[in-house]
Amino acid sequence: EFMDKIYASIEKHITNNQLGVELIAGDLALSSSQLTRKLKSITGLTPGMLIKEVRLETAKELLTNGHSVADVAYKIGYENPAYFSKVFKEHFGSQPSKFKG
Repeated sequence: EFMDKIYASIEKHITNNQLGVELIAGDLALSSSQLTRKLKSITGLTPGMLIKEVRLETAKELLTNGHSVADVAYKIGYENPAYFSKVFKEHFGSQPSKFKG
């Protein structure tokens, strides 16, 4: 249930480039440190790491469905498509354009 709330919060704010631990903690009525501690004990990830994971998995799905790289970058909260491409390649090992459907 806790993780469902976190995922719902991330999805709700995914287009917001300011999405971070404070925003999620506010949605869950926890302090940033409480959220970080609970999340790390459950998943081993920090909130920032989890946000990045969710954003990149969402990006992969959108790309597979035929969205453009720039469109996907903006939809998941990246203001700079070139930076998004760099982060995506580091995470998945290939350019986002390779995933286009």
